[in-house]
Amino acid sequence: MFEWLWGESKSATTTIILLILATILSVRGAYAEPMQLIVNGQARAFLLERPIVQGPRPTIIMLHGAGRRAADIAQDSGLAQLAPREGLVAVFPEGRGSRWNFFPPGKESAKDVQFFQQHGGLPDDAAFLKMLVGDLVRRGVSDSKRIYIAGLSLGGVMALRMACADAGMFAAIGLLISAMSEVAGTECQPAKPLPLLTVSGTADAALPYTGGQSIRGDSLWSVERLIGFFRRLNGCSAAAEHSVLSGPNPQRIEIERSTRCSGGPVVLYRIVGGGHDVPPGLNAGQVLFSGIPKLILTIGQGHVFGLGISVWLTLVLAVIMFFLLEHTPLGRRLYAIGGSERVAFLAGVPTGRLKIVAFAGAGLLVGIGAVFALGQTGAGNASFGPELLLPAYAAAFLSVTTYRPGYYNVPGIVVAIVLLAVGFNGLNLLGAPFWAQPIFNGAVLLIAVVTARAESRHIKT
Repeated sequence: MFEWLWGESKSATTTIILLILATILSVRGAYAEPMQLIVNGQARAFLLERPIVQGPRPTIIMLHGAGRRAADIAQDSGLAQLAPREGLVAVFPEGRGSRWNFFPPGKESAKDVQFFQQHGGLPDDAAFLKMLVGDLVRRGVSDSKRIYIAGLSLGGVMALRMACADAGMFAAIGLLISAMSEVAGTECQPAKPLPLLTVSGTADAALPYTGGQSIRGDSLWSVERLIGFFRRLNGCSAAAEHSVLSGPNPQRIEIERSTRCSGGPVVLYRIVGGGHDVPPGLNAGQVLFSGIPKLILTIGQGHVFGLGISVWLTLVLAVIMFFLLEHTPLGRRLYAIGGSERVAFLAGVPTGRLKIVAFAGAGLLVGIGAVFALGQTGAGNASFGPELLLPAYAAAFLSVTTYRPGYYNVPGIVVAIVLLAVGFNGLNLLGAPFWAQPIFNGAVLLIAVVTARAESRHIKT
């Protein structure tokens, strides 16, 4: 039932669609652990449900609607049970007075200020959610690169506020019968593209599909304007794909999917004639499953003896490459070409042909790595690769300083990757901001290059 959850885009919609399907099916039961944080001197509560698998995990932050509680959305959606089953962390923050302060600072309405004064004062919900994310990452509960935020009704309005103010913390956003407030949208400048999935009813009286005034009196964007905003943000160049969801649904459900986007997909479920709820007959799984084989998802997300299957397979590949490069004529010739292509050519080595073989082999390894990433994230994302470039370079240059000093080698790369991983986890545990990791990568790369050059000169002398 849940294969499709990892298909559209975990970096895009993994948790989001899980949330949608869970809400639709109304799976009940599961108990979430109550916890709290101190924000601006006041206690803020949230519920947390974790899978059995330890270590940083993909995380769903689900925001309840107005008049509801964290326990309600945890129970009614079934996420407290379904997310851990899929290896995810589910988090249910509690709004003050069962509402969310989605306004930018200083833009709160008088009626909301008055309401919150009756419930302990005007809350800074953006600071609460930001601190919550930092706490989850610091404690090793959540994977900082796979944190997803979603919301139902007013919770979705708050989720959009977070997307506008702190997009760097999230991998994707999901909305159920929600909208962008005009006051937040006017200042909305996300720091990066953010994949989006939203479900909206065209006859929603509480948060009108066409925008205008909400039932609370807030000014809203239309859903079409919201979709257009995210299409531009995510670099969706091609026209959206249109389809109709089949099945015994009480309303016609139109799907508008933009997948050719450099920053991740934008998907709209338009429920024609739908109100402020999700039709119980909606089975999004049949439509959103993108065809990623179960085997690939198992490779990316499965574990054996406490280590990911992809880690074991990477070690197997490392052993194969080590034998190939260190104990075969092909490997010795490749090392010779790397040392001096001209000398190797004069010695009779077919340099041109072997360079093609080397690049083809490198492409094969990159493809295998992409399959691993596909299994881990649930979808391909054009923005995923560049952030791996600096760590890859750093690992390659660091390998020159270990095992075979002065030469790039497989064991040295394995050791370097472990060292880099320890550094990344240390940053997460310290609660470092998201921009600290690229700086760390750059610093390590610089040190690695300088060390590699010094080692090479030492070997030559």
